Amino acid sequence: MGFEALFAQLLNAMLMKCLSDISSQTPQEYVRDHFDPATGRIDPELVNDAMPAAARAARKARRSLPPAERKDAPKLSREDLYARTEAQLIEGMHATTEQVFACREFAATLGDD
Repeated sequence: MGFEALFAQLLNAMLMKCLSDISSQTPQEYVRDHFDPATGRIDPELVNDAMPAAARAARKARRSLPPAERKDAPKLSREDLYARTEAQLIEGMHATTEQVFACREFAATLGDD
């Protein structure tokens, strides 16, 4: 699995953990409440709150790659992390119940960094 796919999988799981800790709503409902359909953007405060999880996902994805692939993994700037985090939150807002369940199961297997 390449960096991009691994990063997306880890980010989804870490965002799931994050959202489950701060609200009793489903993650989809919580994100939907912070989405502005007029601009197509998520509330910047929510994205900024999720940035530490995105940074952990990027580090964990890079460490999980074989050494030969690590050097080719992109170094993500803060702007890249912000954009990817917002995109994953928007994608997660439309997740099915099965996807959320699978993500929760994967999140439960992740250790804390």
